[in-house]
Amino acid sequence: MVDWLQSNLKIGITHKATVDYGDLVASDRAACLLANTTAVRGVWSRLLRKYDVMYASRAFVHWFVGVGMEKNEFACASYELETLVKDYQDLEEIEDSADSEDSDEC
Repeated sequence: MVDWLQSNLKIGITHKATVDYGDLVASDRAACLLANTTAVRGVWSRLLRKYDVMYASRAFVHWFVGVGMEKNEFACASYELETLVKDYQDLEEIEDSADSEDSDEC
C-alpha cells in the first residue's frame, strides 16, 4: 500500500430527491457515496477521456482563462489525472497479484 491512499468515505445526503423513479422508490431524500477504492479508476479514466476531448477542441477554455486561469494549468490537470488513473491501476495490479498468491497457497 502507498501511504497517500487513505481508507475513507464521503457521503452526502440531500432532502430532495434528484431523480424520480416513479413508484419504484418512494423517498424524499437522495444520497451519494464516494468511496476510496480502486473501483473508481474507471470513473477517472472516463472523465480523463472526456476532458481530453473537450480540451483538444478548446471547449470552454476561454471562460476559465477569462477568470484568471492560465492555459498551462489545463495540461497540468490532464497530467495529474493521468497519474491518478495510473496509480489506481498499479494498486489493482498489486491487489490482483496478492489475491493470486493467496489462492496458490490453498
